[in-house]
Amino acid sequence: TGLESVLPNPFPLILLAHRDPVGRDEIRDLQVILNSLDTPGRLALATSINNARADRDTIRKHLGGIGRENVVVLSEREILDIVSGKEPVRIGLMHGIQEQVDLSVFSPYTVEGPTPIDMFFGRSQETGSILERISSGSLAVLGPRRIGKTSMLQAAQSVLFERGRLLLYLDCYSVSDYDAFLAEAASRWQTVGMRPLPRSDFREIPGWVIDLQLRHPDQQIVIQLDEIDRLLAYDASRNESFFRMLRSLAQEKRCQFIFSGERTILDKMADPSSSFFNFVTPVYLGLLDSETTVRIVTDPMRLVGVTLEAESLATTIYEYTSGHPNLIQYVCRECLRRLSRQRTRLLTRAVVIGVLESSPFREQYLATYWSQATPIEKAISVCAAEKKTVTLPDIKSRLAAAGCVASIGELKRCVNYLILCQLLEADSDSYRIRPARFVDALAPFPLSAWLEDFLAERSTEKAAN
Repeated sequence: TGLESVLPNPFPLILLAHRDPVGRDEIRDLQVILNSLDTPGRLALATSINNARADRDTIRKHLGGIGRENVVVLSEREILDIVSGKEPVRIGLMHGIQEQVDLSVFSPYTVEGPTPIDMFFGRSQETGSILERISSGSLAVLGPRRIGKTSMLQAAQSVLFERGRLLLYLDCYSVSDYDAFLAEAASRWQTVGMRPLPRSDFREIPGWVIDLQLRHPDQQIVIQLDEIDRLLAYDASRNESFFRMLRSLAQEKRCQFIFSGERTILDKMADPSSSFFNFVTPVYLGLLDSETTVRIVTDPMRLVGVTLEAESLATTIYEYTSGHPNLIQYVCRECLRRLSRQRTRLLTRAVVIGVLESSPFREQYLATYWSQATPIEKAISVCAAEKKTVTLPDIKSRLAAAGCVASIGELKRCVNYLILCQLLEADSDSYRIRPARFVDALAPFPLSAWLEDFLAERSTEKAAN
């Protein structure tokens, strides 16, 4: 239903079992209950066999902290109507409480962390590529931070599981060496009937995988290693012995891998001496189309009872974000926060434009599209913003005029990362800015000032190293 992302789990239920209006004793008991919950501000449902409206007003007047906004009071009659109604109970419950609660509590939009599977829209082509190719080879899901790599892996997990694959997943974002990998994997890959994964030497992993394959001869083993850049950089200083071992496992058809990452994998895939050269099929995550953007905006809004003043508002959000999934989620979350303060469920153009034209959105926009770009990469993006199209020699000349010397090879690697970030797009030997509003986001300061600052930052970094 999609509600799993909105309703808290578990969902506290409090029965106000009395005929008299709520008084000080009940308020005190309710405060104790809310304080005992493990998550501050968690939503709780109270059912009243008295006057629900009067009880609700009393609770909001006298209850301390943010709990006053997070306690929903439904009458005995309302609960019975929900249970006996034609709609599924969970949906009826949502309709019964959504008018009472702060929209920010119910917000289904995720800016930090992966998008819940029931709020994941689009990416059918990328999912299809994974399903088509995983039987015969390994893949790498590539994209910058906040583009949805982990969400993509989670969406693929559910489909692969349905198709009978044996799945092992590990978030490697904080894994920076072999010991950390073995410790994390041993704690998470606990298969019934299998001996524990060795913790002392990664070279024992092939034997463990072979044992696992023998125990599950009818299932393909798929190992998902999410955000491997840090581990890959560590392994690169040791002749990539770890990832060469994983490549051998894949080539022997013991298992296949789905990696995710950004800059380091991108560089290694182009390096003939790397274990990643001709090893994985890349699956690039780009911007979303307008149709998918409209669904991300409208479906969750409808779920929490918000009506759009005009369907074109979703298109406006697409035009400002260029379909970047994290920016879409950010805009929608901020719109809900504004609606919550205004105590309305009507999303107007004024609210949407207010978010899109705000300084916080501009800062979020630049941080998202620049991702983890280096100072010289940011400088290159400014060079591209100065003209409709640029070539590598154009960029080299412009930077040289500003006092920065860089080789064509270095500039090419930088441009490749900016393409991965969806900030540049290539047309033969020339490049141009892709997001429609990027130049506008830079507008508060002259482009020359941005360029000067980034090149000064680059000089400081080089001097420090």
